[in-house]
Amino acid sequence: MGGVFFAVGVVAVSVILMVARSSPPLAPARSAPPSNRASVATPAAGPPDPAIALRRALDAISPRDQAVLTSEALAGRVLATVALASLKRAAEAGDALGQVLLGSIYSSGTGGARRDDVEAVRLFRLAAAQGNARGQNNLGIMHENGRGGLGKDEAEAVRLYRLAAAQGQAAGQSNLARMYASGAGGLKQDDVEAVRLYRLAAEQGYAGGQSNLGNMYASGRGGLAKDEGEAVRLYRLAAAQGNPGGQTNLGRMYASGRGGLTKDDEEAVRLYRLAAAQSHAPAQTDLAIMYETGRGVAVDRAEAVRLYQLAARQGDRRAQTNLTRLGQSW
Repeated sequence: MGGVFFAVGVVAVSVILMVARSSPPLAPARSAPPSNRASVATPAAGPPDPAIALRRALDAISPRDQAVLTSEALAGRVLATVALASLKRAAEAGDALGQVLLGSIYSSGTGGARRDDVEAVRLFRLAAAQGNARGQNNLGIMHENGRGGLGKDEAEAVRLYRLAAAQGQAAGQSNLARMYASGAGGLKQDDVEAVRLYRLAAEQGYAGGQSNLGNMYASGRGGLAKDEGEAVRLYRLAAAQGNPGGQTNLGRMYASGRGGLTKDDEEAVRLYRLAAAQSHAPAQTDLAIMYETGRGVAVDRAEAVRLYQLAARQGDRRAQTNLTRLGQSW
């Protein structure tokens, strides 16, 4: 029996060895294949994209206001929520509107920046080269007035105003109309075309267009029937937006009791003062006259001289004539 058990055991071991030899070898453990997907690192917190910050600030301003506000006024609204440094970064990154707004800050010396017309021209030119209508219009203003190292060039100003006006930009339309009304920049004087362009700007709510269209109604130019009532309505719209031309023109209508208004020297003085505070030379002269003559305000010759001088230094000929009459320089 012992021999039998030994034989059975040998046979069992032999069978196990045969099965082990005939079985395929186990595959070695392998690591997971490399992924083709690039690993994404969590971005470190940093300053917000200046262009995004600028767009967010603009989103808070109504489309109408964006269309009709002057570049200086729009820049002021933007700076209420966007730091000047952020606006500079947006301009440096090539954002055209950022370039225009920063240029407007430099051209007016507002928003914490010193006035720098040369830098303003550089920025307006960059924006205009991208087809930005505000940039074209603002560069036109600099050419028209010979600012920022530019020679005075009304023809180039007209070219730029025309580009801006063709895009429906209200300030460009109004400035081109002004050139037609005066026959400047090589244009043939054309009041009808001026009225057409002023109306386009006024219908967008642009204060400069409203005030200037009011002037055309007040004098019956450009094929319009003289209508001082309509002129007053337009001046009032412009004045309500803080436009110094509209304030001055409405003040004159009150001072003379025209356009259906009751003569009111005190209201005229109030309006002249608002415009004069914006360095509007015609208003400074009109307010000086009121001080000199004691209309709507107590006579104050010293204040009259001061205001005449402010206007005269801006080239206002009425102020210069009155200072000469008073034996004063400017």
